[in-house]
Amino acid sequence: MEATSRPASSSSRGLVMLLVLGLLAGLPLAVWLDLRNLTETALWRQASDLNSVISSVRGYYASNIVEGMLDGSGKKIQIFSEHMTGLDFYLDPAW
Repeated sequence: MEATSRPASSSSRGLVMLLVLGLLAGLPLAVWLDLRNLTETALWRQASDLNSVISSVRGYYASNIVEGMLDGSGKKIQIFSEHMTGLDFYLDPAW
């Protein structure tokens, strides 16, 4: 029995080459889209964590420092610092 090998047609070979080249050309796009998604997720997580830290510091400052500022008669006092230029920050707005 004689083994007959059928030569690959040139159109089939050309189609495979075109498919491989198309996939290789699309690879940078796939990598870019994946990296964009990863960085967006990481930035959202970092922004959320930073927001939590800032809110915690602001809450601590409001409850432990600002509320504790009273004068001798028990009235809330005006807070002013030369470091707070341009800001009018008062404990009691009606003062």
